[in-house]
Amino acid sequence: MVAAQGVLYLASHGEPAAGVWLLGLIAIVSGVGLVIGLLTSICAFLIGLAGAAAAVHWIPVPGPLGTPASLLALVPVAAGLALLGPGAISCDAVLFGRREVIIPPMVKDSHH
Repeated sequence: MVAAQGVLYLASHGEPAAGVWLLGLIAIVSGVGLVIGLLTSICAFLIGLAGAAAAVHWIPVPGPLGTPASLLALVPVAAGLALLGPGAISCDAVLFGRREVIIPPMVKDSHH
């Protein structure tokens, strides 16, 4: 959805300013990156940053994300994606391997 929003940024503003071009390109590239799972944490961070920038500067947004509040809602979602990272079936997992969190079993204290 973010990639489609980026296309709307570029298509709906007759001759878009440099900031609109930048936000549109970030949205397209990062949205595609999230879909295929390539550089997931970086793409999610960029999406959150672009959403916050668009909300603060209030660049008119075509389509379903038309209010500053909805743009700011991208920030916690993008932060969650950045912190969680890619899934098991992603380009990141294939290229860099999966990260597994191994929790060691609890050792019982024999002194009590």
